[in-house]
Amino acid sequence: MLRQWRLSSLPLFLGVSIYNPQAEAIHLPDGLNLVTHSTLQLAQKLDNPSAESYYNQGNQLAQSGKLQDAIKIYSKALELNPKYVDAYNDRGIARSQSLDYTGAIKDYNQALLIDPKYVQAYINRGNARDALGDSKKAREDYDSALGLDPQNVDALVNRGNLRDAAKDYTGAIEDYNQALKIDPDFANGYYNRGISYKNAGKIANAIADLRKASDLFQKDGDKVNYRNVNKLLKQIKPN
Repeated sequence: MLRQWRLSSLPLFLGVSIYNPQAEAIHLPDGLNLVTHSTLQLAQKLDNPSAESYYNQGNQLAQSGKLQDAIKIYSKALELNPKYVDAYNDRGIARSQSLDYTGAIKDYNQALLIDPKYVQAYINRGNARDALGDSKKAREDYDSALGLDPQNVDALVNRGNLRDAAKDYTGAIEDYNQALKIDPDFANGYYNRGISYKNAGKIANAIADLRKASDLFQKDGDKVNYRNVNKLLKQIKPN
């Protein structure tokens, strides 16, 4: 699964894992172009289309931002294989990114009916539930994910975000600490922990974490987040 990070309203970074890196890239017939052909016409021109070929094409479309087209193609994959768990998960992600959180949750529910140990579906459903304001159910999903995979950074970060929002800054920092033990070069983890330290009134710790996040963003070439974290640093007054 590829990991994508986006800002939540806290502002904290929310971990969302997307797509299946093990899926083979689709090979389109010569002369076809995803930009110049409509999605359904392209699908119809594939030789002997399979559920997997539709799924791969859906991933390509989703990654290029064509979410509604991706949803249609994932649906075609599911028509051919109603138990294609990755297609349910990734259609749910496309729906979440289209702000259809209710539809996304239905897809994640279906994925979990097929595979009750699908960690990423719990995380993604938790994200959608959080977006709808159901922090209790979101927390249950992150806890379920961590019950299956205690080292999952996405679940730790997202649960930390919920704890911060609930003003449980100690709990949030504990989750970020664990995430950073697993991934010590995780810039967003330092950023999130810095925010929780700031909210808890531990300004020196906050500044140290935000500076570390700044260094890592700069090292990663992430100019947008580098500017954002440095803007925040200028707003924080040391004790």
